Amino acid sequence: DYELPEPIPRITDYSITPGIARLLRGLMREVWESSVGLPRVVELGSGISTLVLADEYRKLAGPEQDLSHVFPPVVQSYEHGQTHFLETARFLNRWVFAKVYWVACRVQEDLLQSWYVIGDTGPIDLLFVDGPPGDLHLQARAPAFPRLRYRLAANALIVVDDFHRPAERTMVAAWQMGDPGLKLHGVHEVENGRQVCVLRWEGGA
Repeated sequence: DYELPEPIPRITDYSITPGIARLLRGLMREVWESSVGLPRVVELGSGISTLVLADEYRKLAGPEQDLSHVFPPVVQSYEHGQTHFLETARFLNRWVFAKVYWVACRVQEDLLQSWYVIGDTGPIDLLFVDGPPGDLHLQARAPAFPRLRYRLAANALIVVDDFHRPAERTMVAAWQMGDPGLKLHGVHEVENGRQVCVLRWEGGA
């Protein structure tokens, strides 16, 4: 039932693996079943994951659901650099399903001085943290939960890629220490020794 080609093409060596793609699809279905109204998805770090999230959302919504005039957009992706942003846009435009403006991509160049400029999201049901890249600085992704905490819907899922790395483990531990409502939902082993951590926030906007 996949309309994206299998295996999913890679934009860079840092693209998500097929195992992460399957996990994201499953988590999308989970929030779809539990959310009230249309779930909102925010992604930090664009790429193949943007296609996967948009594709699964379209399938769950079905052809009868018109998302073109929904505001704020139901799937939003934020990218750290113009070059990778343009690559993601090029891949999105290769598939007709992605040529809809409810998939909103935004770029923020100067992350050494500031973090992503996040637009209006509505209550976020699924937050995928896969950027900014760690080579900017070790805790480049650390602001994700503190800055977006009060935008999260009740029982929102926070998905943290690269959990096998010490920086991401330290980051998640600090998040949980600062908010006892942030609970571990699971740690998933995927290809090439990578791990993905899924958290559930038992609070809500």
